[in-house]
Amino acid sequence: MLKMLWTIRWRIVISFTLVLSLMATMAAVTYTRLLPVERMAGQIDQSTLPGLNLSQQILVDRIANYSLTEEYALQTDAAAREKLRQAILTSRDYSTSLLEQYEALNDTPAERELFSALKTAQARYSEAQDRVLSGNADQKSRIFELFFRAHAGTRHDVGGLGIG
Repeated sequence: MLKMLWTIRWRIVISFTLVLSLMATMAAVTYTRLLPVERMAGQIDQSTLPGLNLSQQILVDRIANYSLTEEYALQTDAAAREKLRQAILTSRDYSTSLLEQYEALNDTPAERELFSALKTAQARYSEAQDRVLSGNADQKSRIFELFFRAHAGTRHDVGGLGIG
């Protein structure tokens, strides 16, 4: 009987069983290790890529908005200034909607803190932009000069409140 167990046929069957069991074990280990990768890929798909896309749109809109503001400040024609003013306000509304979409993607406290800083900077920029939009034509032509003071309300002889 012992000779029968160790025939070539049985050796092949035992080897094949051993190889199959090893392959099944390796497949199980690999599957458990790939589950976190699948979760990370899902997170990239759901949050990271849309966030990257929105952040790039926000950046492009901010550059365009700044360019419109600079063009507005340098424009002397009243009709052209009004068109630019409307374009600036439209751009600001678009930027607000982009920021709202981006805010929905913030998952961690660190992301929310950074986003809060971004919103604060955007609010300060909007305040400065409002001053440009409401300033008189003489001040608008000089707003991008370095150290230009748009109003004489401060008593300091250094620095300025212009954008430049």
